[in-house]
Parts: sequence; C-alpha cells; structure tokens
Amino acid sequence: MVVRITPMRIALVAILIGISVVLLLADEFFTRIFRGAPSLLAIVGVGFFSNLTIFLPVPATGVAMPFIVGIAGREGLVLVAALYAFGSAVGESSGYVWGRTSRGNGN
Repeated sequence: MVVRITPMRIALVAILIGISVVLLLADEFFTRIFRGAPSLLAIVGVGFFSNLTIFLPVPATGVAMPFIVGIAGREGLVLVAALYAFGSAVGESSGYVWGRTSRGNGN
C-alpha cells in the first residue's frame, strides 16, 4: 500500500498539529472561558469531534484531557463523564451512518 503525500493531507496534518498545540498551551484559558452550560456543551463537542473518524482519526482525547479535567473539577466527574460518553457515542455512530447511507440502496 502506497500512501501519497498530497497538499490536502499536508494541510490536514498541519491543522491537527496546530489545534493540538493550541489546546495544550491554552487549557487554562479555555477552562476559564467555559463555565456552566457552555462547558458542558464543550465536553459533548470534544467527545463528538474526537470520535468523528470518517476521514481522519483525531487523537483529541489526550490533548483535550487537561481541559476536560478542569471542567470535571467544577461540574462533577460523573456528569462530565456521561456527557463525554454521549458525544463519543454520537461521533462513533457517524461512521456507521455514513456507511449505511452511502451504499445507495440502504440494505
């Protein structure tokens, strides 16, 4: 199997590295910004996007973990874990839905 290096793949890798660096360096900033309901929606979003692996796997869980732990300290571990699990389940289901709908006849 030969993997071709294309400008699009280079751009995607650069974007993922950039997002990872921003999340690692600015976890305190994001933890202060997201308080209350926005922080809980952010947890669902992080779970969703870290498991949305239709085109490219994203190892966002390890990078976003300081952000998640900061919110869990304020909002409660059980609530944050349940919301992250919900976002993860929906994100993982996206590959299944994509596959089922792209078959043409739906069987």
